[in-house]
Amino acid sequence: VLELFERRIQLGDKTIEVDFRQIDGDQVMCSLSDVTPRIALEERLAIQTSRQEMLLRIVASRDHFFALVEEWENLSAAMGRRILSGEYVAGPGENGALIRDVHTFKANAAFLRMEACVSAAHSLETALIDHGVLGESSRVVGAVSALSDAYREETDHVIAAVGQEWSQRRNTISVERCVIDELLDHARRTVPD
Repeated sequence: VLELFERRIQLGDKTIEVDFRQIDGDQVMCSLSDVTPRIALEERLAIQTSRQEMLLRIVASRDHFFALVEEWENLSAAMGRRILSGEYVAGPGENGALIRDVHTFKANAAFLRMEACVSAAHSLETALIDHGVLGESSRVVGAVSALSDAYREETDHVIAAVGQEWSQRRNTISVERCVIDELLDHARRTVPD
């Protein structure tokens, strides 16, 4: 029977862990422990670990990150065109295309471990589907705003961690100086003009 009791209870802003032990025949000992600080620490550690994984994935997949940035710019512009006077306005075909775009963005964000973007994109996707089925548009605007905030927060974290220069060099490649010199020499010999 003791196994059926809750092991954690919320008391105001505290989380209490409860442990029951049978001592003798019909006597039970109950110990209460405040685990609020431990839970807060575990949550902070999980967030930090998640962000480190995101940064490692983004640095290792730089092209994917810049593709996601470009995808966000296109998606953001498309969503902005459909929100007029604080209301989401889109026909069935437009709504379906936007759902596909959000779904693709969500999958690419998941690849880069951008968990806040994944969660917010999922909420937007659900709101867009509800709009398509029920015609309900009130949740769409809030979901767009939440996705925008999540994207900004995670990209700001990336830029703070890797530096502004790294994040601005999306259309550049690194070529060794000797290769450039060889190409220039070849061009001068073959086309002197």
